[in-house]
Amino acid sequence: MLPDTETRTQSGVTSREGQHNSPKLLESMCHALYVRHYSNRTTDTYCAWTKRFVRFHNLRHPKDMGEAESNAFLTHLAVEEKGEFIYILP
Repeated sequence: MLPDTETRTQSGVTSREGQHNSPKLLESMCHALYVRHYSNRTTDTYCAWTKRFVRFHNLRHPKDMGEAESNAFLTHLAVEEKGEFIYILP
């Protein structure tokens, strides 16, 4: 049984009252990849890169970031990490 302050949504996600009821970033991303029939390995890789991107920008949500932040992250990978660079076509 859930405590009084928690509720379970139709999707099965537990949320606390007063907090956002929408699923978290990685949960919604994993679900989107699942319904598009991406493999588990691809999903894990995409989630790992998303975590690295978000952590690099001090836990800011990607919807609040743009091209400058993407370029900063890719530059960091190319210069600092040397070899873990991913080329993304425009």
